[in-house]
Amino acid sequence: MRPQRDIAGVLVSLKPEFATAIAERRKTVELRRRFPSVDPGVWLVIYVTQPVGSVVGMARIEDVRSASVNSLWRRFRGDVAISKSRFDAYFDNQERGFAVLLGEYQPVVPLAASQLTTLIPGFTPPQSWRYVTTEVIDSMGAV
Repeated sequence: MRPQRDIAGVLVSLKPEFATAIAERRKTVELRRRFPSVDPGVWLVIYVTQPVGSVVGMARIEDVRSASVNSLWRRFRGDVAISKSRFDAYFDNQERGFAVLLGEYQPVVPLAASQLTTLIPGFTPPQSWRYVTTEVIDSMGAV
């Protein structure tokens, strides 16, 4: 693991509908089965899965909370832009999960996976998440 000071972001893959909901501020909490411990202020870097296949934006992580799946739904159901049935399917056989509370959203000039390989050698869209450095964040042009 990189030292905390080198971590500027956590890159995640999202379906287009969830990336759009974050950009439109209809989704202010990202739910995850696993998520690293990071300091507030780190960016959540949003890679949108196919058919988009690009990083399109970043949201500031305000906090990361771990809780039981039932507690996550009770506390954040109005902030996650997902139905109860999809929530249950996502957290099937999980006792605990993570709520990533999102602040400021920053769109970026879209970066396709092929372009990301120049910034992140061997880049493939993450199944869960991956750290990104300040250098990667700084190279993403704001829209």
